[in-house]
Amino acid sequence: LALYYNEGFPEARFEPLAEDAGVPHRMRLTYRIAEGPQFKVKKVLLGGYQHSREKTIAQEVQLAPGEPLRQGDIVETQRRLYNLGIFSRVQIAPQNPSGTDTDKALIVLVEEAKRYTIAYGGGVEVQRLGSANDPVGGEIKASPRGIFEISKANVLGRAHTLSFKGRASTLQGRALLSYSAPIFWGQPSLSFQLTGFADKTRDVRTFTSTRYEASAQLTQQVTNLTTVQYRYAYRRVQVDAASLKVDPAQIPLYSQPTKISMMGTSLVRERRDNP
Repeated sequence: LALYYNEGFPEARFEPLAEDAGVPHRMRLTYRIAEGPQFKVKKVLLGGYQHSREKTIAQEVQLAPGEPLRQGDIVETQRRLYNLGIFSRVQIAPQNPSGTDTDKALIVLVEEAKRYTIAYGGGVEVQRLGSANDPVGGEIKASPRGIFEISKANVLGRAHTLSFKGRASTLQGRALLSYSAPIFWGQPSLSFQLTGFADKTRDVRTFTSTRYEASAQLTQQVTNLTTVQYRYAYRRVQVDAASLKVDPAQIPLYSQPTKISMMGTSLVRERRDNP
């Protein structure tokens, strides 16, 4: 029955009959199958969206006019639309399901989720601020800290996401801006992420460093098991000479003044059925 339902036979009926075959430990099985009519997709109607582009929804629909009304394709279409992360509800049903016409218009009705997400918080960091000659001495000071994050989903109606994260205190300031596209260049197998990062840190009473970094990553889903990632990153680190209280050689590696341009690739083989 599952096979019939998935081939567009929603009214299929199956009746098994078991009879004695006249031989010990043997039975005669009879399977009676009433296929019923095969329903096909006449056309696909999209509705309920306001900010999303029609193409963004249509490229996830796995049913096409002229094909059987497969239950498996309906479930897969719902899964793909939910995975975009921009819809809170997806309903798919044939128009006039009780009618006698076997060519059905399929309605894909979506309800868009909220596009903006805001998070904020605060805190206090308390520590003993020593010096280079006496790191455990000195006086105890408190540093207030504030956190603010905002993200916008479904940018340009393409299911892209733009987000900003910031954290500020008297010891550290950090900002992160990222843009992600789960479907890149109209190819479901490609995704793209662009990130910009800035960080200014005062390392107690030894030095103050500023770090700027930008990166771009293209992810290609080659098969269900294989993913390839291509990355490029640029990093620039500066140290405030006026704040330097230690020998420059004592500055940690990732905080030393430098300019770095990096390229890399990764091959991921994921065989787990549920990561």
